[in-house]
Amino acid sequence: MLVIIGVFCKRAWLLLTSFVNFNLDGPVTLGTQAAQAGGSAMWATAGSYAPTLPEVGIALGVVAVGFALFLILSKKLLVK
Repeated sequence: MLVIIGVFCKRAWLLLTSFVNFNLDGPVTLGTQAAQAGGSAMWATAGSYAPTLPEVGIALGVVAVGFALFLILSKKLLVK
């Protein structure tokens, strides 16, 4: 039990310490940035996002596989 708690604490520590230094050079690229105006306006971003066709296909495929697995497993496990 202590090993499991220790592994969980280590993972949480690794996750939370990765947020200490912000990496905003790449991720904030949607829309127009007020960072060009300078100063504290760098957080004012306006953007939009639309998924591409491969992203929509992958999402639908994952949902379809999940639904198929649910149907197969429910028929095998819920026998009358």
